Amino acid sequence: MLLRFGVENHKSVRNYQQILLTASSIKDDATRLLQSSDSRVKVVPVAAIYGANASGKSTLLDALRFMQSVVRFSHTRGDATGGTAYAPFALDEVSSTRPSRYDIDLEFDETRFHYGFIVDGKKVNEEWLFAIPLNKTRKSRQTWFHRTDDGEPIYFGKELKGENKLIEKIVRANSLFLSAAAQNAHQQLSKIYELIVAKMEVLSTDSNAVILGSAVAKFFDEHKELEGDALEFLKVADTGISNVTYEVIEQDDQTKNFVTEFRTFLKRHSISALDEATDFPRRRASFTHKGVGGKEYRLKLDAESAGTKAILSAIGPILSALRSGGVLIIDELSNSLHPLMSRKLVGLFGDQKINVGGAQLVFSTHDTNLLCDGMFRRDQIWFAEKDREGATHFFPLTEIDVDKRDNLEKGYLNGRFGAIPFFSKPDIKWETTEDLPLLRGEHEDA
Repeated sequence: MLLRFGVENHKSVRNYQQILLTASSIKDDATRLLQSSDSRVKVVPVAAIYGANASGKSTLLDALRFMQSVVRFSHTRGDATGGTAYAPFALDEVSSTRPSRYDIDLEFDETRFHYGFIVDGKKVNEEWLFAIPLNKTRKSRQTWFHRTDDGEPIYFGKELKGENKLIEKIVRANSLFLSAAAQNAHQQLSKIYELIVAKMEVLSTDSNAVILGSAVAKFFDEHKELEGDALEFLKVADTGISNVTYEVIEQDDQTKNFVTEFRTFLKRHSISALDEATDFPRRRASFTHKGVGGKEYRLKLDAESAGTKAILSAIGPILSALRSGGVLIIDELSNSLHPLMSRKLVGLFGDQKINVGGAQLVFSTHDTNLLCDGMFRRDQIWFAEKDREGATHFFPLTEIDVDKRDNLEKGYLNGRFGAIPFFSKPDIKWETTEDLPLLRGEHEDA
């Protein structure tokens, strides 16, 4: 269960920013909340981030994905003579060289974990993991490990068992201890690694038919029990799909050699998004539609609509999370989706009869339709806005004086909450298209 995520000095985020998924004390509908092991704490199943184009609303999700990637790959794919992954705020000279911070709060097995690290592009400056048992009367914080770059040994708390000192010897200055511990089957830390790497999934919105077709086939190969539910959802969603079929595409030796070299290149540069498209022999999904007289016709994915592709890219992981738990992260959820379909997909996470795994969804969107009819509590709505120096700030709707009965969609579009496009007044008034030089063909290089 994700409780909080914070980041500092990452792309458009300069100063420390965070998003909270713990419910606030507001009197909004609490029936859809998830219960923490701490009886005093409840957690929202969905958090939506709104903001203008280029406001940086996707930056928070990118930072979460960045953290996940560093945890997963820093030990296995790092170069002994190289530095760390690094993506600082670039619009001032100080931030472009100072360290970046990433930290996260998770709940698992009746314990709240706080993990984080600081990197500067050259080395890991600091890394830590704290734990708070929630099933004890006295909920005191335990330090499992704390690492700095001052030349001192890593501090290990008595609660962290295992071959800690042995693993410490193989940790490079540019790799995370958590990453090295998981690769060496550390019993306790492998569970934390799993929470970050496997139980949080960043969904790809790539609608490329080759990639998507292989990804769909691969997913249902691994989750056969979900295929029937997914197909039923596609039928109910009026996609026109009546069945799914798979084809195996064999590759000759020359193609296999090329693919092997390409995969090696991707791994060397920590690029994993295309891995699904380079498996061989590759299975690809295609779908059948009923036509005239009830006859079924098979269509390849590139013949499907953008909306259908968007649903296909999300439905498998969504159904898996609803059943088994986890956190889904989607940038621009509503791209190519009808507003009613967006509401349906988001609503699944708030229905406790369906969301039996206690899954959570964190997404960015422009779809103001989701702000209507009590779809969200006010502490589930977050906004992203840039200041005059180009730095992104995040804030929840609960920081604004608004009543739960207010029309949130109208308030947002009217600029009451900020985080909308600001159209500055141009120096030259363009009364008609004739006044626009580019439309008259007067290019700058003419």
